Amino acid sequence: MDYAAPALFALFTWWFATGIILWLDGLPARTHRWTLMGSTLILIGSGVALYQLRGATDVTAIYLSFLAVLGIWAWNETTFLLGVLTGPVQRPCPEGAVGMERFRAALDSVLYHEAGLILSGVAIAIITWGDTQHFALHLFALLWALRLSTKLNLFFGVPHAPGHFLPEQLRYLATYFREPCQRALCAHRHPCHHRCGSSVRSGWANRGWQRGACSRLLPRRFRCARCDRALVSRLPHRG
Repeated sequence: MDYAAPALFALFTWWFATGIILWLDGLPARTHRWTLMGSTLILIGSGVALYQLRGATDVTAIYLSFLAVLGIWAWNETTFLLGVLTGPVQRPCPEGAVGMERFRAALDSVLYHEAGLILSGVAIAIITWGDTQHFALHLFALLWALRLSTKLNLFFGVPHAPGHFLPEQLRYLATYFREPCQRALCAHRHPCHHRCGSSVRSGWANRGWQRGACSRLLPRRFRCARCDRALVSRLPHRG
């Protein structure tokens, strides 16, 4: 029970702040400058709070340090989602890009945001220099590591990538997400970066299967839309 209260506090404040940021970023563009100004004031206040809390080890100080770090993180999230601090490249992934070319393009799309996060971490380290418990710095490093892990997972491929959560000004970032096909029949990688069963597909075509056979043999839950289209396109038409 000693850990329940701080865990619930962290979960509530994290998701509440996330909801507020997403709601503000979804407002009309004319409100975005006020959102940016407000988040910048929170950023400054959070930095001052961390400086004042140096050396404090009581429970209240830990809670306040958590809120201060959350305020600094919120500024980075807000500037990113508003499209203010993203990267030098603000366009969809080049068609046909694979390997290191795709990785460099993805990095260029979020480079300024990543630099902002690193500089924020350095600023927290400087502000809390000489602190005895280093809670704020460790918390920010943990958030950054978790966020980096999320970005890498989206880049390398996860099912049901949350591209629909991106605001209008960042929809192009969804082109850098990879959503692998979830089935054991995957054998061949297409330019779309999905896997589809080329050997199975060609076998169906050779046996003269009609359109719709793939739907009967392979349940929908095991197919992605692009692989489905690739499979069907290789099957012979009626007539």
